[in-house]
Amino acid sequence: MAPIGAGTWHLVGDGEDITKAVDVRFDIVWRATRGSDTVLATASHHFDPPAAGPGQFDAVEYETDVAGIAAPAVPGDQLVLRFTVTAGSGYIPNGDGALVNGRIPNLTLP
Repeated sequence: MAPIGAGTWHLVGDGEDITKAVDVRFDIVWRATRGSDTVLATASHHFDPPAAGPGQFDAVEYETDVAGIAAPAVPGDQLVLRFTVTAGSGYIPNGDGALVNGRIPNLTLP
């Protein structure tokens, strides 16, 4: 991993199987091999259940751009996209992608 510059991150955080209202915080974390975790950028979003009929679990889309700080990353460091439910329950990152009419969560680096 090379150093990460400051700039704008593009975050896709679609959720699936959302049956109740839920608030989610998305943290982009630099995990240094020698050190601790540093949050480079954060976004929060309120999800409401989709208007799909009974037995259907369409994804609920979310995407945003967030400003992030630089990190002097070196080989062996990790970049982590952390999902935290801050209110409510029932957020599942959309691992099924287009199968549930959504996208798999992802980041575009600055």
